[in-house]
Amino acid sequence: LDQDFLAGLVGDISGNYPSAPVSAPATSAATATTDAAIPLTAVPSAEGAQPDRTGKPAAGARLKVSSLTAAPGQTISVAISAEGAEQAIAFDLALRFDPAVLRPVGVEVGTRAATFVLTPNLAEPGVARIALFDSRPLAAAGDIAVISFEVVGRPGDESALSLSASLNEGQLPAATREGTVRVRPRR
Repeated sequence: LDQDFLAGLVGDISGNYPSAPVSAPATSAATATTDAAIPLTAVPSAEGAQPDRTGKPAAGARLKVSSLTAAPGQTISVAISAEGAEQAIAFDLALRFDPAVLRPVGVEVGTRAATFVLTPNLAEPGVARIALFDSRPLAAAGDIAVISFEVVGRPGDESALSLSASLNEGQLPAATREGTVRVRPRR
């Protein structure tokens, strides 16, 4: 038979999976052991900056959510931008908002993350979850994701746009700055 196959490693961007094969279980109770050691790569906390390609500690990334003013019924685009994330190959983001003010419509990859794979989840009210990953680092600062919202609030309403982020499975420290959407009267 002539068959072609395609395989991919999904969900493990950093390679911190066990690299040694798991030992087969012992066949008798007398030789069974529960101490089979599987080497794991430690995942440092966000406080410990990983070295960059030059060996210097990375200063950490800064992610920012844009702020806007819009009228009820308007569709707006809220950008999430990254700076200092040039070594990032994976972003796990959660943008929290007031569902009485904003209704998410969709998510697109930003211009700086054009080659990244995007997996959005807008099912939970008040939270837009976004996963972005690629085999190559981001390489430059700019917009990484753009979320479209319909403004459903009334004039005078306001929604904070609070972002939580994990970059490279927590290996790259990141600070976030929230945005705001203010609802103005229709013109």
